[in-house]
Amino acid sequence: MELETLSKLKHGKKRKRLSGGSEKIKFVGLDHRLLLWFREKRTFIDPIAVATTGTTTTAIIRREKVTFRQLERQGKLLSMELKHACPSTTWFGRFMRRHRLSLQKPKRNQKVSLSDAYPLINNFYDYIRRASQWASSREPTGAFLARDVCNMDESPLSLFGDQSRLSINDVNTFNDIEGCISNKRFATVILTIFGSDNTRVGPVLLFKGKGQVSSIEKMQYANGVKVYFTPKAVNNRITMDKYMESWMSKINDKNPKLFIFNSSNTHLDHQSIRLLRKKQLVVVVIPKGCTVYIQALDAYVFSIFKKHYYDCSEEYIEKVGGCLKVKLTAS
Repeated sequence: MELETLSKLKHGKKRKRLSGGSEKIKFVGLDHRLLLWFREKRTFIDPIAVATTGTTTTAIIRREKVTFRQLERQGKLLSMELKHACPSTTWFGRFMRRHRLSLQKPKRNQKVSLSDAYPLINNFYDYIRRASQWASSREPTGAFLARDVCNMDESPLSLFGDQSRLSINDVNTFNDIEGCISNKRFATVILTIFGSDNTRVGPVLLFKGKGQVSSIEKMQYANGVKVYFTPKAVNNRITMDKYMESWMSKINDKNPKLFIFNSSNTHLDHQSIRLLRKKQLVVVVIPKGCTVYIQALDAYVFSIFKKHYYDCSEEYIEKVGGCLKVKLTAS
């Protein structure tokens, strides 16, 4: 009786029926199996609780991070097993809403605001304009040709996923990853780009370890890639000196050069900067906190590179059966 009374009440003109309400779910089998796959990735299922009570507990968060692209790939595989067409991207979005899942943004370090960065960036470009007048002009912009302007930067790589990528989790649930995998650095990549002729200096990879690269491992890298080993897979003064020696040997054509890098203490110290200036190499340091605005590698290159890298690493981890089964070996 109460339900009949409530259904006859006038709720006003602002209430409306959402499109798609009460419609039958398409691909019911896929919906069920995809949800089970997600729960296995994100939650720990206690086998003892299943045997004794017949229910599962999902209080403990597992290591696996699930991105929207992973969800679509798994849905495609399950659709092939169920022998029907793969749903559209919109269907996967509705799947998340049905099961109260959301793409959650990670916590990121706060950068310098644009208003605070403006005077720092202005001083940075003023210094470059003054430096371009220290030698005879070879172009309308000054002493430096496009092939003589170099940007160098490094970026960490983690094997098990990028902390900056959105991942799927239950609504109003803390998006935790067991073991802090996102904080574990797998390697560091150092890239150098010029205004033109980028074939002179290749990428550099830093791995955790000691010694030199074995002959078997060298065959697994592309031509032009240099590999160094450091105690923590991060850049240090010894590695940076080796890098600068290799860099100078490849670009030394007796013309003035402009070398731009960020304010990391591991890159160059004051003594190294003075020695480089004697070789007609002008060193320009990007102000702290402003790399996201004016560092070309941060703004354009690394974001695209990491997107493709993490897509490939996710597919590889899925093929071997999860991150717990991945073995890191050079041979």
